Amino acid sequence: MTQGYLPSSITKLIIGKYDHALEPGSLSPSITELKAKYLSHKLQPDVLPPSITTLTLGSCLKKIQPHTLPSSLISLTIEATTFGDPDATPFVPGSLPDSLQTLILSDDFNQSLKAGILPMSLTVLHFGDRYNHPLPPGILPSSLKILKFIGLFNQSLAPGSLPSSLNTLELGNCFNLPLVRGSIPDSLTKLTFGNLFNHPIPDHVLPLSITSLKFGKYYRWSFTKGSLPSLLRSLTLGYIYSNILAPGSLPTTLDTLILNSTPFESLAPINGGGPLSDMLPSSLTKLSFCNSFNIPLYKGILPETLKWLRLGRVQFNRCTTMGDRLEELIIEDTLFTGFQGPQHNVPIKNLRLISNYPLSSLVNDMDLQSMSKVTNIYFKGSTTSNGNGNDYVPQLYYKLRKVDQQYCICIRVQGSKNIQYQTINTFEDD
Repeated sequence: MTQGYLPSSITKLIIGKYDHALEPGSLSPSITELKAKYLSHKLQPDVLPPSITTLTLGSCLKKIQPHTLPSSLISLTIEATTFGDPDATPFVPGSLPDSLQTLILSDDFNQSLKAGILPMSLTVLHFGDRYNHPLPPGILPSSLKILKFIGLFNQSLAPGSLPSSLNTLELGNCFNLPLVRGSIPDSLTKLTFGNLFNHPIPDHVLPLSITSLKFGKYYRWSFTKGSLPSLLRSLTLGYIYSNILAPGSLPTTLDTLILNSTPFESLAPINGGGPLSDMLPSSLTKLSFCNSFNIPLYKGILPETLKWLRLGRVQFNRCTTMGDRLEELIIEDTLFTGFQGPQHNVPIKNLRLISNYPLSSLVNDMDLQSMSKVTNIYFKGSTTSNGNGNDYVPQLYYKLRKVDQQYCICIRVQGSKNIQYQTINTFEDD
């Protein structure tokens, strides 16, 4: 590739396997995004034009020397590195320019970082699956806002190891060490634990700044009043969480609660309230139960503030009220045949029905007249075989939009394409 080979108007370039050294001037100065999947020769200084802001290196088998990457670079992704050798790290002090804001490292990367490697401009850092090294104070730059681990990272988070600028932290699936006061900086607003984390959260360990908290699959510990941040707005619990949420353990600021398990099975709710209603704060606007959750939801159990609700088919059939403010209802594991809509005199903007059964004869099978209070209806069914037993066609979706009290339009969607329109006369009065 020689100087002038590429047009001067090009802004994005993808290079596959390239067995020659890139020469200075061979890349057009108009390029802002470059993806090099495999370069067999080491990158030299002044080869990459100063216009590049986004760079993806498909392989990084050599150290990146200072001044090799352009000073204009904002985002760097390294998709593969050598690993196993402690000296195989591609970075030395000065490798990364002071302009860099986002660094995404490959699953192969598992070399320890030293102070001064990461520039003070960095705001987003993603480690790949294999990374598992301690991060003592001073390694991560004070500018960092988003930090993400994917897999094997399981190192203690000593107070001060995470910068006070951090607002988003995602700990990978293998992290399973206790937290102490000061482990999490007071600046954090979003915290996600991986599947293996299963340690109790002592009172006041999580900073008050956290507004979004997500636990993984195996978290089992109960919450006490004070263990969850008082300003928390969103809480997600894992697939085997089965503890009763003690009254007052959920903060009154909570507006989103996602339950992926079947908790509270021992409760015996009663019409007009009961233990379940005591658990759910009156501030909730979004609530999701798992499909197998099977407790009757009588009047007074669900908060009147709900605007978004996800239920299983069994729950929906045992639900006598959903509040007057509900805007969107999602029903999992729907049996479409003979399905009747909400038996409540409350207008619902969006009704989403999800089924593990094929969407055969959908419009003819369902009682659409019972859905006269719904503005938009979305149906999603399972993938279906194309007949040879091996391949599957894309999932089918049906969207129904109410036109008036008599007609609705049915749009049949396969994959991402609208493939059929149909007008239905179904909302007419008897």
